[in-house]
Amino acid sequence: MHNQLYRALKTETDDIHQALHQQRLLRQLLSPALTRAQLSEILSIFHALYEGLELSITVHAPDLYSGPVLDWLTKDQKAFAYARPKLISQPPFEIDTRAKLIGYLYVKNGSMLGGQLISKHLARNLGLTPGQDQHFFSGPGKQSKKRWDEFVAAISRDQQDAAPEHIAEAVHAARETFTRIRAQFDASATAPLEAV
Repeated sequence: MHNQLYRALKTETDDIHQALHQQRLLRQLLSPALTRAQLSEILSIFHALYEGLELSITVHAPDLYSGPVLDWLTKDQKAFAYARPKLISQPPFEIDTRAKLIGYLYVKNGSMLGGQLISKHLARNLGLTPGQDQHFFSGPGKQSKKRWDEFVAAISRDQQDAAPEHIAEAVHAARETFTRIRAQFDASATAPLEAV
């Protein structure tokens, strides 16, 4: 049975999560008309975004799975030769407590499950093979569900994670992560690009 923290993360971020699916660029991901150029633009934005987010992590939690997104994106950058947009200016977001890390990883690890659906779509519509010429959305591949279950189990075992102040901090961090993703995508259409 999922614990209080998981339930709070799921219910208290659902609105902002669902709204993100309606973002103009992200909506294209499952479109039959998606082009390689559009996919390249989306990957470039995720690359800039995750560089900023991953560098914000200053706490270590070996029991919590965290996929190597920057490694996957670097491989995709070689395949698609995209330039990365500059990160937009946002207030500092330090991921410096276990609760904040859990909130961030809830979004990050959850997106890997959705990435499996996108990966299959990319294979069907653009002929991109998971683990060969597309990496970010394929992520851990068939291990994605197992990795997610391990993450949920880890936050269910630790009694500290059930403390009300811990739950509130994790939910805030998850909402902040969703907010930053949306803001970066909304702004990146006109943002200047950095050279590869």
